[in-house]
Amino acid sequence: MFSIEAFSETYKYPVKLATLNEAGEVVTTTFTAVFQRLTDDQIQALIDERVSDKEIAARYLKGWEDVDAPFNDANLARLLNITGMKRAVAKAMFESFAVEDPADVKN
Repeated sequence: MFSIEAFSETYKYPVKLATLNEAGEVVTTTFTAVFQRLTDDQIQALIDERVSDKEIAARYLKGWEDVDAPFNDANLARLLNITGMKRAVAKAMFESFAVEDPADVKN
């Protein structure tokens, strides 16, 4: 039976950030974000209101794993100040809305 009460308020999803190292090579780093779960109405409002990547990241990133600092307001500000990070967080969140059941994906 399907239960509408079965969904947690948050969920985990990987965030990938591609940057250049000192040799000019692309290096991709990943951490696990803890995002606030949104309803379809909330997602549509983000789109309609054209909410910025910065605001999306600041509002809906509720924690993390695989980061060398604890999650708090100061470290969140530091993380989001890394070039490209706000976009990477927002992109990951929007990707998570369209996640597919692996059993449904054909090779």
